[in-house]
Amino acid sequence: MKKFLVAVLVSVSMVLSMIPVIAVDNTMTVIFTDVTATDTTVLEGETKIQVSVEGAPSNVAILQMYLDFSGDFSYKSIKYLYDTDDVTVVSPNAASSNAEGSVKLAMIDVSGGMDLSGTTDLFVLTFDGDAGDEMTLELNDLEDTYYVVGSINGSTVYPTATTSVTASGSTTSNEAVSAEVTLTMDKVTSFSAASSDGSYVGSGIELKITDESDTSNEYYTVLNNVSISKGGHRDATSTIPVFTVTTDLLAGHTYTVTLSGMGYITATQTGVTFEDAVEFTNDDFIPGDSVSNSVVDQDDYDYFMNVYENVSSNSSLESYATDFNRDGVTDVYDYNILLSVYTPSTDTDPTATPSATATTKPSSTSSSSSSSSSGGGGGGGGSSSSSTKATASPEPSTSPDASDTDTDTSNSSDTADSKYFTDLGDYSWAESAIYTLKEQGIINGTSDTTYSPANNIKRGDFIIILVNMLSIDDEYTENFTDVPEDSYYYDQIGKAKAAGVAQGYGDEFMPENSVTRQDLISLAYRAFLDAGYIEAVDDLSALDEFTDKDDVSDYAASAMAAMVQAGVIHGSDGQLNPKGNATRAETAVMCAALLELMD
Repeated sequence: MKKFLVAVLVSVSMVLSMIPVIAVDNTMTVIFTDVTATDTTVLEGETKIQVSVEGAPSNVAILQMYLDFSGDFSYKSIKYLYDTDDVTVVSPNAASSNAEGSVKLAMIDVSGGMDLSGTTDLFVLTFDGDAGDEMTLELNDLEDTYYVVGSINGSTVYPTATTSVTASGSTTSNEAVSAEVTLTMDKVTSFSAASSDGSYVGSGIELKITDESDTSNEYYTVLNNVSISKGGHRDATSTIPVFTVTTDLLAGHTYTVTLSGMGYITATQTGVTFEDAVEFTNDDFIPGDSVSNSVVDQDDYDYFMNVYENVSSNSSLESYATDFNRDGVTDVYDYNILLSVYTPSTDTDPTATPSATATTKPSSTSSSSSSSSSGGGGGGGGSSSSSTKATASPEPSTSPDASDTDTDTSNSSDTADSKYFTDLGDYSWAESAIYTLKEQGIINGTSDTTYSPANNIKRGDFIIILVNMLSIDDEYTENFTDVPEDSYYYDQIGKAKAAGVAQGYGDEFMPENSVTRQDLISLAYRAFLDAGYIEAVDDLSALDEFTDKDDVSDYAASAMAAMVQAGVIHGSDGQLNPKGNATRAETAVMCAALLELMD
């Protein structure tokens, strides 16, 4: 039962998949009432629709509603009229509601059941539009709107008829305040909300704003990765993840602002008037709370390691609890995020290699000079002054092993004194390459003092590197549809698209997605082939030495073979790991090797 309730809170759609539907001969009537004119809290342009039910019994375990709305309005907030003290509520997600034009919610009471007998007023939905404009709220779905009697396995009752109401945006001019909430993910700079195959998943970060003078009135949304310029929450111009949500609320009230999400300690600010924007960072919204005990401690570490070794990367609940950067897998990057906020107990070896049976074990991470092995497409080649030993430890920041590599430290003092970035201490094998590229204006850090070497390289950032390396300056008149004009990589992607270097998926490039090693190699190969710095190969025998050559996709095989033949990539432990994501450190080392081809 507990697992069911947690799942419901994660996603209202899970209610559908977990409830046995047992139809009975009964009725359910849904009633809409336009209360815009009588509600004293209404703001200009808003409509408020009260939703009630009639004919339900006194022991309703679950009530679910799917309601459609139309007109140039957006869903804004919900005010519960039914006493929800002992009821689990799944409020409508503003972001997905407005994307779909459908408000979805659920109310669950498995203890004594909700008393909905007679005519029961449930909640008031607020929509935002322009004063005088009309909108329509409709109950069209007679299958996904229902209540369940007695228990979650009880009889299911559906409405027998559709219904609708039309309302106009209010002309009332109550004073409003612009409520702005910003979350800066400064400790989770690899936050992507995308799975390893590139498909988007929910961020799992929920924002709730509650009116302290009427706690039944709340604004709720799940943060999304849609750029702010397109009506979403993510700042596409920032090199680290920044989310901003803005909505109008009634002025003169105080509010409680809450950020929550599995794997994070909930952050709360109370007494907020929104005279200034509310700002959260990962010092407030702390990652690493794997067991939801409101602290990050040894229990969280032990649980994380258990998931890391034994749970499938696609396990929804477990991966949300331990997938702090929301990239669809519990891996080394989540491990490093956990270590950034918690140090394991002294009797725990934080670099202990997980069990060989681990199903979420990350790929070996490495980069090397031409005399040693590298991490597939992401870390091949490099200058003679950088080398490393591949490691399968959960923490990839292992120092080079001199017995396994021919380390040339002739430039180590120069790079150590440069100190452009303060976070390269465990990445000496990549430091020379990173600084070489920075000094030539090819790469930048994630801030003035950090490079974030362990983070996955984003597709948009890698295009910037290629454009800078090859001085691509093609004129362009169009760009990919998912590259915002105000993004920092808009110009470079446009030039790369015109030059044929940046090839997306239809009209989209997915610039925020991580890059697999084979995709990284394919992008670089295409650019350097066109520039005449590398030769095409028809013979793929260069891949025969790698035990995972069959994992290389057909479209990337020629590129991989050419790069191996050119000495840019060497593999790691006899493997290319083509479908593993490339890190920023690995990318720098590979690009340093490509730079040598240009000499």
